[in-house]
Amino acid sequence: MFGKTESITNPACAPYFFPDLQEWHIIDRGERWSDRICPDGYWEANLYQFFMRAFAKLVQQLPVPFKLEGIQRIDETPAHKSVREALVNALVHTNYSVMGSTLIKIEPSRIIMRNPGRMLVSVQEYYAGSHSVCRNPILQNMFRFIGYGEKAGSGADIIAKGWEENKWERPVIKENLAQPEYTELVLDLVKMAQNEGQSVPQNVADGVADELTERQKVILETLRNVALNVALNVALNTKYLAEQLNVNRKTIQRDLASLQEKHLIRWIGSKKSGHWGIIEKDEK
Repeated sequence: MFGKTESITNPACAPYFFPDLQEWHIIDRGERWSDRICPDGYWEANLYQFFMRAFAKLVQQLPVPFKLEGIQRIDETPAHKSVREALVNALVHTNYSVMGSTLIKIEPSRIIMRNPGRMLVSVQEYYAGSHSVCRNPILQNMFRFIGYGEKAGSGADIIAKGWEENKWERPVIKENLAQPEYTELVLDLVKMAQNEGQSVPQNVADGVADELTERQKVILETLRNVALNVALNVALNTKYLAEQLNVNRKTIQRDLASLQEKHLIRWIGSKKSGHWGIIEKDEK
């Protein structure tokens, strides 16, 4: 938790220890990360230092405004608490005795947290939030002593609360049972279709809204929500949208062509490195 890098990675301790945060602004042109926090020799890469650096980077990605209580600004929202709880969970549930590293990956519209080791409770128990078995209880206590992390339950309810408030897709937890075993939490940062139907995006006139499919509404909301996070400078292209909506590129291309014909979106920049953006009402 507070040790020196050499001591932590000693073969008698945790030789595979390598907490890693990667920030990817563009994820479909074969590019590598654009920013990274990992043991690089310039800082003591213990869990406390990594947590403080990683959390500062993560909260910059949240497209949520600050709140006011009276005239006082409240910077921390339920979404910030959710990300903090998820980061603590990833670090205290990592199996540090096996090959692999804790990976925090920031993509244009989602955050992925992956840690070596399977879950010690079922997925159903995790979502219920009422029962948790911690792989590293001493680390968990240390985080609690500095005011982070929940002792009771898995923290899933705290993680879910921030996402529900912002109407983001429910966080997804999954396990990889093949070697190497790992657990992965996916936190989407875009509004997706709800069971009662996707809401009409703000730039769509009333008459045009009836002509849109549910998927086209999701595309428009994805473009809007990612654009709100100015820190990302994301290039939203066909491959990225196809991956987000879990459909093939030809389907997305048809939807994009339809939206373009209705003057709801436009291509911005060069053909190779540009991206799709919405056309606001006052631009029409």
